[in-house]
Amino acid sequence: MKRPLRTLLVLADADAEILLREAASADFEIIPQRVETAEATLHALSARDWDIVLCDPALPGFGAVEALAVLRQSAPSIPVIVVSDTSGEEAVVDALRAGASDFVVKRHPARLVPSIERALADTACYASEHEEKQRLQAQLMISDRMSSVGILAAGVAHEINNPLSAAIANLDLALHDVLELAPEGSSRLREVLDELNDARDAAERVRQIVLDLKVFSRVQDEKRQPVDVRRVLESCVRVAHEEIRHRARLVTNYAELPPVLANESRLAQVFLNLIVNAAQAIPEGQADRHEIRLTTRVDPDGRVVIEVQDTGSGMPTAVMKRLFTPFFTTKPIGAGTGLGLSLCHRIVESFGGEVGVESQVGEGSTFRVHLPPARPSPSERVPASRP
Repeated sequence: MKRPLRTLLVLADADAEILLREAASADFEIIPQRVETAEATLHALSARDWDIVLCDPALPGFGAVEALAVLRQSAPSIPVIVVSDTSGEEAVVDALRAGASDFVVKRHPARLVPSIERALADTACYASEHEEKQRLQAQLMISDRMSSVGILAAGVAHEINNPLSAAIANLDLALHDVLELAPEGSSRLREVLDELNDARDAAERVRQIVLDLKVFSRVQDEKRQPVDVRRVLESCVRVAHEEIRHRARLVTNYAELPPVLANESRLAQVFLNLIVNAAQAIPEGQADRHEIRLTTRVDPDGRVVIEVQDTGSGMPTAVMKRLFTPFFTTKPIGAGTGLGLSLCHRIVESFGGEVGVESQVGEGSTFRVHLPPARPSPSERVPASRP
């Protein structure tokens, strides 16, 4: 089956016929349109997408250089092949300098097909490199943004922490004093105690948010040691049991793993966040139809891989692009701070690892954490045998 090739021809009619016959002998199904003016070229470019452009530098009033100027503004990624009467013509050299991919001499049309194939391959390679560059730029922007948030978080957390500590201490004191001063069994006492306890719980919640903010600036200073990943996962599963059991079956597939060098409580924070998020992506009441799967393995590079997979609602691409951005959340107001996944990203990076996600709307999500293994201490290394 021939490959469709949408071809824009900035050529005289007779030249176009010769080149189309030559291209039709190859594995292309030519879908052509011929134009001879800048206005017609712009109209053609706006009407559809094109795979390649063939143009004549000697076309009266609208040669290859002029066509390239139009294409550079409207469709810079389309490859252009110059078709000329001679390879030494000055207009051909000017066109190549202006960005043409290649040239073909009219009296040797057999060179056209290899030239088209090479131009298309170069364009595909450029597109792949451009996509990779955009991906790396997006990662750099996330790292930059999180670094800025870290500087901000350190100052904000410090400013909040002192008055918050005083508020919590005074609430504790007020609770103690009310119990001492008010008569037992009083309904009014119970109301005041409930109000004070609610205020104390709210203040504790704020304190926890402040601690999470501090992670951005302090996680690298926390003590690290070899950690058993499986033990941390099992602990997180026990904590998240109530979130999971009404929504999905839990399936585990743990491989034998080397320990990783990490802070155990922070690693537990990452796993618990991912497991709870997986559960909350699934509606309650359908536990027999849904599954949360925890998998561990070692990748070919020797890194420890932890996967948290769910069969929940999934995410569109636009959400995944912002998923690890601080304060971004898809939850209702009051249901989340938007710090959870950005904290996970920061913590895993601080351990020398990386975290990524794959997701499709309606088909669930898979979060994947890669962590380097801990190196054995000198006392644990087996001494080399002597001859």
